[in-house]
Amino acid sequence: MKNELMKLSVGHKIVILIGVCIVSTSAFAQDKPIWRVAWANDEIVGSDNQFTNGAFLQKSSILADSLEQAGGTPAFGKGLASLVLPKRAGLFYRETWTVGQNLQTPDRISERDIILTDVPYVSMLGWTNSHIAFNDQELTGFQTLLGWVGDLTLGEETQSLAHDITGATDPKGWDNQLDNEPLLNLYVMRKAKFYNNDWMDAAWNLDAALGNFFTLGQAALEFRFGNRPAGFAPVGTPIGRSMDYNARILDPGVGYFYTSAIVRGTGLLFALPRDGNLLRDGNDWTDDEQLDTKNLLGQLILGLHYETLNWGAHLNVFLATDSAEANNGSNLEDPSNNFAILSVEWTF
Repeated sequence: MKNELMKLSVGHKIVILIGVCIVSTSAFAQDKPIWRVAWANDEIVGSDNQFTNGAFLQKSSILADSLEQAGGTPAFGKGLASLVLPKRAGLFYRETWTVGQNLQTPDRISERDIILTDVPYVSMLGWTNSHIAFNDQELTGFQTLLGWVGDLTLGEETQSLAHDITGATDPKGWDNQLDNEPLLNLYVMRKAKFYNNDWMDAAWNLDAALGNFFTLGQAALEFRFGNRPAGFAPVGTPIGRSMDYNARILDPGVGYFYTSAIVRGTGLLFALPRDGNLLRDGNDWTDDEQLDTKNLLGQLILGLHYETLNWGAHLNVFLATDSAEANNGSNLEDPSNNFAILSVEWTF
């Protein structure tokens, strides 16, 4: 073997050296955590009530070969995830941490008086920890959320500062927001592909949430079109409204550009942003609200994505059916809850 190597030309040796460097760089690059920052706003799609603004910072771990190798707190989120996630060869495991804030307002934010025929003022600050087991064909996920809703989360200050900077209407009704209340939520998700070719793939998705922020069940069909990586498309929702996860398997040196479309139906049993406080008594909006809400909702989520191993950008637009009846004197001028999320991710 040594003699054969000695006979190689200088050119061959350079090619071998470059190949070794590429393999080493690829292995190193796959071991980098992924950071994502996102901003969501409803004004982008011409809406200005219900969910109005949000931002989150997210960190996803490296791909691991087992749940034990993924990060996390064994006694809490990871311990519960181990009861849900499958453990077998051929699956990757990844953990994701997210911290963020969501704001919701009624349509007429210039009014100081409480508005009982529109959604309440809500400021939520939350932290989620999710674990997923997945490959290019299937995904199982579990997530915990710890959070807080109320004036201690500084929603009024955040929105007032943003509106001062942009010259938008000063929100005057934050004295009527939901009361301070701790949040605890659990989420599970299962999805699998049923079609996959060179230019598109399709998957079904089932997920559910249980807690005093959202209690719901969802079913969806997910489609990706174009040059896409292995795994599943990112759907960066406002924190706490669904699972946060990163289910892509990226090849080094490849730039992916593709679109996604998700058709989703949601059955809501409880949603704090429209039902009010669950654990606190005496909140004026919760006690006296006059919304005629709907428990079955439809949603179309359109996505545009560009990804490489080192950075990516995503735009997701959420278009929904009406979440409440707009009659009977309702102030819900836009009863649908439409918004868009722009997110950017990178590795160090």
